[in-house]
Amino acid sequence: MMEGRATQRGRGLGKVAVVAGLVAGLTYACVGASISETSPGTTSGGVPEMAARDVLVSLTDGVIVPTYRDFVAASVALEEATAAHRAAPDEETLAAAQAAFRDAMAVWQRAELMQVGPAGSMMAPGGQGLRALIYSWPLVNPCRIDQKLVDESYGDVDALTAELVNAQGLDALEYLLFFEGADNTCAPQLPINADGQWAALGEAELLARRAAYGAAVADEVATLAERLATTWAPDTGEYAQWLAAPGEAGSPYDDVDAALDEVLRAMFYVDTLLKDAKIAFPAGIAGCTTDTCPEGLESPWAQRSKEHVLSNLEGYRRMFVGGASAQEGVGFDDLLIEVGEDALATRMLADIDAAVAA
Repeated sequence: MMEGRATQRGRGLGKVAVVAGLVAGLTYACVGASISETSPGTTSGGVPEMAARDVLVSLTDGVIVPTYRDFVAASVALEEATAAHRAAPDEETLAAAQAAFRDAMAVWQRAELMQVGPAGSMMAPGGQGLRALIYSWPLVNPCRIDQKLVDESYGDVDALTAELVNAQGLDALEYLLFFEGADNTCAPQLPINADGQWAALGEAELLARRAAYGAAVADEVATLAERLATTWAPDTGEYAQWLAAPGEAGSPYDDVDAALDEVLRAMFYVDTLLKDAKIAFPAGIAGCTTDTCPEGLESPWAQRSKEHVLSNLEGYRRMFVGGASAQEGVGFDDLLIEVGEDALATRMLADIDAAVAA
């Protein structure tokens, strides 16, 4: 039944694929290549350095910092809702926890486009790998979660945080809150099935353990959200200053070019994950050998794959314009206009809006 619903979602995502592909291709091919002449007082891309710095300031103050603040608030609400569900695991508290999850994921999916600094991988400048701890998709392992439900190791905070990323974070929480039924996703020959461990739990105990595991995961997500926001907060962290003023002492970005490169790398998520992994594969457009591949959907349990795509595109738009709207921020659209590419800036915004509307 879930697979049938997932197939429909995969086909629905196909409607977004073409315009999302245009947006993805424009990230480097247009923004990077169109501003390509170098002269004194400009970046290596030919953009006046002061204009580029204005974009970095706007991205920091108008996009990244506010998004992380929003995620802290949403993660606290999620933490409270899952705690209530753990205390009284019933349909009402589950529905409230699911609603809080949807709200938190809507914010985080915008933040997926902002993997700069601590959210970035350990190999990126200033990266601490926090994104993978908060949300590791496409690295997911529901069987490992089922195994932890049996051994109850989720109750040990140190053990939980030491677990592989695919058994913690928002992706694990989705499975715990939305998976329907009393079965599990592990192979029959694994001990939890072969030795009767899962069958011995019973429906009531399974519900209680899912609620407890979910609350433990939400606690850790809230902790990570606060940690991430703190590293960017102007009064408690350094990354806001480092991205807005690259080249200063301590900054992982040697100059404006390096900072802009990291921002563009983060925005290229639209191509590497959104267009290819989230849309093209499950919709059967690329990499899929059947009509559709619903097993590749990002959100099979909560059925929010398309909503995640739309939130990604909203995050991309904010990064592109440097704020919640083009009027509020200084963004890459302004850089394109600065070098005489007004038509291209207009086209890119139109493509983004078309992708959201599809």
